[in-house]
Amino acid sequence: MNALEPRVSACNKNCPTQVRAGMTIDGDLPIQMDDDQVLRAHVLRSIAPGQYA
Repeated sequence: MNALEPRVSACNKNCPTQVRAGMTIDGDLPIQMDDDQVLRAHVLRSIAPGQYA
């Protein structure tokens, strides 16, 4: 990981995970930034295996 990539911290039970439309949706994930600010985002991942661009 380089200095510009965010570090995703562990999610606690307050982060909902859903499966919809062939996607796994992890909601409200905390992302620790280099300046110690914490941003929150929804992360959408495909259920199917493979590499995606």
